[in-house]
Amino acid sequence: MAQLWVFYEQTCQYFQLPQKKTELTIGNQLQHDITVQAFAIEPAISLVQTEDGNALQIYQDGQWVGEIRDRQFFQWSQQQHMLKMMYHKNAFVENTYYIGNQTEITLPTGEENEMLDTSITLFKAGDKWMVQPKTQDIYINGQMIHLQTALTCGDILFQSGIFVTLTEDDLLTIASAEELAITYPKTTRPTSILKQKYPAYRRTPRMIYELPDDKVSFSFPAPESENSQRALWLIIAPPLVMLIVMGVVALLIPRGIFIIISVAMFVTTLITSTVQYFKERARYKKERNNAGGCIYAILVSSKKNCISCTKSNAMYCTIISLHLSA
Repeated sequence: MAQLWVFYEQTCQYFQLPQKKTELTIGNQLQHDITVQAFAIEPAISLVQTEDGNALQIYQDGQWVGEIRDRQFFQWSQQQHMLKMMYHKNAFVENTYYIGNQTEITLPTGEENEMLDTSITLFKAGDKWMVQPKTQDIYINGQMIHLQTALTCGDILFQSGIFVTLTEDDLLTIASAEELAITYPKTTRPTSILKQKYPAYRRTPRMIYELPDDKVSFSFPAPESENSQRALWLIIAPPLVMLIVMGVVALLIPRGIFIIISVAMFVTTLITSTVQYFKERARYKKERNNAGGCIYAILVSSKKNCISCTKSNAMYCTIISLHLSA
C-alpha cells in the first residue's frame, strides 16, 4: 500500500493510498483527500500514481508540475507558502516491543548521518514517557514539537520516515519502511478468543438516561382515628341500676301505672344503649380495616415506582420492602 506525507508549516499529514485508487487530491475543501486549511491552494493539486507505482505525477489545473519518486521529496510553493511531499510505494513493517523494564529508549531511524543525530530518544519521568526533539523535526499526532513533550497512550510520533506509537505504558509499536536494528524484545498485544473470532465486533452503546431533577413526592394516608367509644358497662349501668331500684320500690310500695311506665322507660333505654354500642364498635373496626388496606395499597404503589427511581430514593424503597415483608 503506497503512502504519502505532506509537510507544511508546523503540520504533517499522512495518507495511505488504497490499492484500487491511483489518484488523490490536495486542496482546501473537505471533499479533497488531503485538506489543507493553513493557506489557500487554488486550484487543487492532483496526484496520479504511475502504472508501476514508483512515482506520483503532480498536476495543477490540468498542467504537469512534477513528480515524486519513491522515497524522495518534492517541494511545491505558491505565494510564499511551501508544501513538501514525500512518497513511499511499499507498506511499512510494523513490530511491537516490550519496554516495561526500560527507563530510556534510543530508536534508530535508518538514516545514517555523521553530522547529525537522527535517532529518537524516549525517557521515563515518573510514570510518563517523554520525548526531547534533537536536530530532526519530530511530529506528535501531526503537530511539530519544539520542547520536551510527554506522550500518552495512543500518541503517534513521526520522525525521518518511521512511526512510533505508545500503544500501552509498556508497549511500543514501531512502523518503518525497513526492519530496524532494535534490541528490545518483540511482543504482541494481549487479545482474546472473542476478538479473534469477531474482529469487527462493536458493543451496542448503552442507553444512559438523565436523572430527573424534580423532587419525588409521596402521599401518605390520614392518621388513624382514635376510639372515643365508652365501655359497655358505663352505658348500661345507669338504666340497669334505676330499673333495679324501681323493681324494689314496686315490690314495697305498689304505685300502679307509674311503676309500669318507669320500668318500660328504663328497659327501652337499656336496649337502645346496648344496640348503639355494638353498632359503633362494628363501624370502628370497619374504618380501621379500610385504613390498613389503604396504607398497604400506597406502599405497593410506591414500591413499583421505586423500580425506576433514582439512587437517592433507594433507602425509601428498602423501607417500603421491609414494611411489606413485615
